Amino acid sequence: MTPSMMATRNALPLSTPATLMYMREKTSDAVKTDVVTAAEPHNSTGSKLSRKMKELFQSGKSRKQAPSPSEKRESRKEAQRRQFVDSMAFVRTGFR
Repeated sequence: MTPSMMATRNALPLSTPATLMYMREKTSDAVKTDVVTAAEPHNSTGSKLSRKMKELFQSGKSRKQAPSPSEKRESRKEAQRRQFVDSMAFVRTGFR
């Protein structure tokens, strides 16, 4: 084997992205500069969360209206039903 064949045998393929980027960096005339930004990167998750919280808890814009007498009666009934079911479950399990 000739020396030129040995060199090509162990050479890296030229078509890989890493090799192409390396060749591009070596042949480019651009001067590399380190650019430092003063601002912090934008946190989109935090801003999305704050927007969502503002939508959910709009205290000043939409206040709850006073419940009507029928709504009050229904809420009392529901509370009494819940209390009754809880007490019956307590009695049936034998814990007094």
